[in-house]
Amino acid sequence: MNPNFNGTVGIINGIETSLAKEVSAAKSAAWITWAEAKAA
Repeated sequence: MNPNFNGTVGIINGIETSLAKEVSAAKSAAWITWAEAKAA
């Protein structure tokens, strides 16, 4: 394994983790908006 390859994999994993967090935050925000609209 060359270090360059490992570095690239680490970057890709980091990007995927960031995207997963953003998607999950967006879902939470959408759910809260929906719940507030329903309660209003």
